Parts: sequence; structure tokens; C-alpha cells
Amino acid sequence: MNESNAQVNTQEAKLALLLIEQQKMKASNVARMPIWLNVIFSVLVTWLVYFELINRELRLSDLSLPILLLGLLVILGLWSKHLERKGLKVKWFPNKKITYVAFIIGVCLGMFGDEIGMYIYEELSPWGSYIVPLTTTILLVYFGHRFPLSEVVTADVLNEKR
Repeated sequence: MNESNAQVNTQEAKLALLLIEQQKMKASNVARMPIWLNVIFSVLVTWLVYFELINRELRLSDLSLPILLLGLLVILGLWSKHLERKGLKVKWFPNKKITYVAFIIGVCLGMFGDEIGMYIYEELSPWGSYIVPLTTTILLVYFGHRFPLSEVVTADVLNEKR
């Protein structure tokens, strides 16, 4: 009797873990920005990081940088409010290894963006001035779409309707 009880409890525990994992995947799917908003966000982030490089090519005004930063903050604020209405609590600081890595990469790109832009402009001109920001934007769109809550969204969840 005890063995069958233990076996049922083990099966129930496995089923409960599976259900928890499915809920995490569904939450990641809900948290995923629409592709058009993800593209806008990624372009703004790329322009913010490579502002000096892009400014050399397009001769933007000094007011462009605060406008880019404000646009990013507005998008993040509105999206977090949207997610809170859907029942997901937004964490603004890293809580997993992958988000620590992404946060550190973002800080480094922000701090050394001018130097990166100078190097690209001087060493990789003329094609590097366009290819590097475009590649960065594409990678941001991909990772933002595929890993919205630092969790990979599986194919079966991607195919489900919201």
C-alpha cells in the first residue's frame, strides 16, 4: 500500500512540475512584445548605444539622445503596465544568470559606446557604420522575441494562440 501511495505521489509531483513549467512558458509567451514593438525598441536601443557613430553619419542634433532615452523609458513603462494588467509582475533588476550577463553587456555597451563607435567609424568604414548597428538590432530583436523573461519559449507555446 505504501509503495503504490509513494508511486502516485511521485507521479503527481512530476505532473505538478510539468504544469508549473508549462505555466512559465505561457507567461513567457504573454510577456513577449509584439514583433513591431520589439523592432522599435531594438532600434532605439541600438541608436542609443551607437549614437556617436550614427550621429557622424546622419548629423543628428544634441537633443536626439535625450529623446531616444525618453522613448525607451516610455516603451518600457507602458509595457510593464501592460504586463501588470495581464497578471505578470515585472522585475526591473536582474534575477537570473542570463539577465546578469545581459545587464552587464548593456552597461558596458552604454559606457563604452563612444569608443565602440569611434573604432567602428575609423577602422570599419564605410560598411561597418551600417552593418554593426544593423547586426546589433537584429540580435536584440531575436533575443527579445525568443527569451522574453530569460526563459526560452518552446515551439509548442509559440504555436499556441494567446
